[in-house]
Amino acid sequence: MMELPRARRGAPLFGCVGKLLVPAGIAALVGFACGLGAPETWRRTLAEHLPSTLGRFFPTPTPTPAPTPLVTPTPALTLRPTPTPEPPRPLPAQPVLPKTREVAKLANGTQLRTALETEAGWLASYERETPADYALDLRLQIKVPVASQTITDLARTNPALPVVLPKLGTLLETAQVSRFYHGIYQLKTEFLQRNLGRLDQLLAPDVFYDTETVLELQDPDSKRHALFIQTDMQVDADGSDADRLNVFDTAADPDFQPLTSYRWPRRNPAVPSVYLRPLQDRLARLQTEPANRRDATAIEDTKLTIAQLGRYSSLIAKTDPFIVLPGFMVRSGGSSVKSVYQPKLGDYAVVIAGDRAFPAIFGDIGPSYKLGEASLRLAQAIDPNANANHSPVHDLKITYVVFPHTAESTPGPPDLNRMRARCLALLTEIGGLGPNTTLHTWANLIPAPTPTPTPAPSPSPTPTASPTPSPTPSQAPTPSPAPTPKPSPSLVPGVLSTPAPTPISAPNNPTPTPWPTPSRTPAK
Repeated sequence: MMELPRARRGAPLFGCVGKLLVPAGIAALVGFACGLGAPETWRRTLAEHLPSTLGRFFPTPTPTPAPTPLVTPTPALTLRPTPTPEPPRPLPAQPVLPKTREVAKLANGTQLRTALETEAGWLASYERETPADYALDLRLQIKVPVASQTITDLARTNPALPVVLPKLGTLLETAQVSRFYHGIYQLKTEFLQRNLGRLDQLLAPDVFYDTETVLELQDPDSKRHALFIQTDMQVDADGSDADRLNVFDTAADPDFQPLTSYRWPRRNPAVPSVYLRPLQDRLARLQTEPANRRDATAIEDTKLTIAQLGRYSSLIAKTDPFIVLPGFMVRSGGSSVKSVYQPKLGDYAVVIAGDRAFPAIFGDIGPSYKLGEASLRLAQAIDPNANANHSPVHDLKITYVVFPHTAESTPGPPDLNRMRARCLALLTEIGGLGPNTTLHTWANLIPAPTPTPTPAPSPSPTPTASPTPSPTPSQAPTPSPAPTPKPSPSLVPGVLSTPAPTPISAPNNPTPTPWPTPSRTPAK
């Protein structure tokens, strides 16, 4: 049963019913008075007292207050004062002839001093036809350095040098500045002279001043000759050898060359180099260029590289330690340079960086105006972060001791153990290394090729006769004919043949897709 509402717990039932009936009666009375035309005084009385009467029974609910909106403070506006316009510059009443001087730097670090000079001229129509009246005078000022010759000067670049080479001070007493030193700075200045009209071709200051000295040493006891070169170290990332490591280097330098100057005939020319196909694609692109944009020199160079890549192997900068010397040092000779000091490709050399010494060979030829370059393998031994775009040493702190006329009689892949032994013996002939210096030992980074197993020859099958069945008493024995052995494609009955040899592929390299083989001409 539904419970009736009560005003408070325990009130009589009549009180609750009355609260429901009284408002209903009042509402009926109001309707009756208005509908039956009650006197005006009744209607006014009801209008005045009805709201308060109803309010006793139905109190007006308290309205829920509306939430106060959050007011975001408006930032105060800072009014900038209106700038006062500058008065227009008065126009000149006569020609203005300024003279200014400024100092700046080019992108390669070369200091640039500029000067603007003007003077009164003649009619514009006349000056347009006179080139000398609007001209740029470009003057490059250079101080050519002198070579270091004393142990004190050399120790300024590398304080450990007298400790690594204890006899160097004695050797310097009779050493001569090599003509190679004067020759390289002559070639540098000639290069600048040829390219002076193109500021983007100017040598950077650190490239021009990259050679501290080139000295000719001779030990008084052993009579051993050596070239002593003090310079910096840039990185050479060139070279490949399809016989030893036929792997494409995806991170190669954009100017990568697949062959170094020191090279030898291929031992397995049937396996094409992985760099052959990109060269063939490049040649095809060059040959399809429009005639007015076709680069004949690039086409001939690419053809020559393709032909040489099929015939030769070379050093690999990532695995072989070698140094680079400028080409004029190899080509110069006769009366200009003593032949006993002229290096040849393959000569042994020792590189000194700080208090460490590294065996190497002379393996590549570089530009004639630049000195101080080594293979990536050698550079990363000095600085593991070295790459084609990051030099291991920028200062003139690297020493290259080159031993002319020490190359092996037959060029070939470098034997790292023999290289170390030969360099150690040559160092001994000029005084040897200091007691706290050890010549570096190179680990071989090229995996040894896995020999292809040769299958043992199988003997020729000997034909045997089938067993003859036993005769029966009622039938004469009939002999079974001997079976004829089936001929084998590799075996001839009665003759033991040797299986055909299996060609050995390049180590760690899948069988390459056959590409068009370039025409091969005899090596010059």
